[in-house]
Amino acid sequence: MASVERQGPTLSLSEFFPRFLDAPRNYPLAPKTRREYEKLFRNFIEPLLGQLPLDGISRANVISFIERLQTKGEKVSQIEHAYRLLRAILGFAVDAELIPHNPAQMLKGRVPRKESTKGLALTYGELVRLTQEVSDGDRAMIMLMGLCGLRIGEAVALKVRHVDLDARTVTIEEAFSDGQDGPTKTRKSRVVPMPKRVAEELTPLLRGKLPEAYVFTSPEGQQVRPDNWRSRVFQKAAQRAGLQRISPHDLRRTARSLAETAGASPEEARAMGGWSSYDISVHYLRVYADRLRAVADRFDDEMEKAEQRATET
Repeated sequence: MASVERQGPTLSLSEFFPRFLDAPRNYPLAPKTRREYEKLFRNFIEPLLGQLPLDGISRANVISFIERLQTKGEKVSQIEHAYRLLRAILGFAVDAELIPHNPAQMLKGRVPRKESTKGLALTYGELVRLTQEVSDGDRAMIMLMGLCGLRIGEAVALKVRHVDLDARTVTIEEAFSDGQDGPTKTRKSRVVPMPKRVAEELTPLLRGKLPEAYVFTSPEGQQVRPDNWRSRVFQKAAQRAGLQRISPHDLRRTARSLAETAGASPEEARAMGGWSSYDISVHYLRVYADRLRAVADRFDDEMEKAEQRATET
């Protein structure tokens, strides 16, 4: 875009920010995300750039913004997040034809980056060790996350109606976030085959419950809260199993890793866990069913072998 025709006074970055928050998207910002954006803008971007007109923000301004945050000793992760938000705001201003180009683009090497810490993926043996350290309901939840790729928020939002024991499938269409159930992170549902072992673990948890009841509940019979479950159950079990460095999200990585090892293509493994751009609720029967069911059956075989090895040691 070579030029932009101006109409009236140019908005300042602070004046334009609410428009960015309320911009039409494929789905609205989650309340938690919106609050994070507002906090980043208020604490880092607005004090240094907020009063500048949109068309007055230059590449030099953006570089100076980054350098000043570094000089102030802000955390690398905060600087990186603030920069990404600034880049997104200015990118939206380009789309709105308020500025001709994004001055926050193409700054490779200028933005500090936090050292990447790759998550872990468990082996079948490690997954078995972890499940041996928890009670029945928690074991079912760990197996479901570790073999079907659910996020922890998706697992705790799972209701009885989402589980089809006869077809051995689980439908993921809700997730717990920001204190309540809502859509999944991608705003898409997916249907995933369950290994027979997972279906067997879930069977007693569904018995006698209404369709809208939660599959997993706390000792008090309430919906499981992810933070409480992480500290009360998962971290303690991981320590007892000698797996101190893992997190619940590593179970999701485990499912993807084991699926690819069991013969799923990278795209099928991504689809299983909801990383894919495909909506599996639409494509499931004709694209993924047979392949992912074969993967689920392979999971059963490998888990049985791992459990046998565990009893022999």
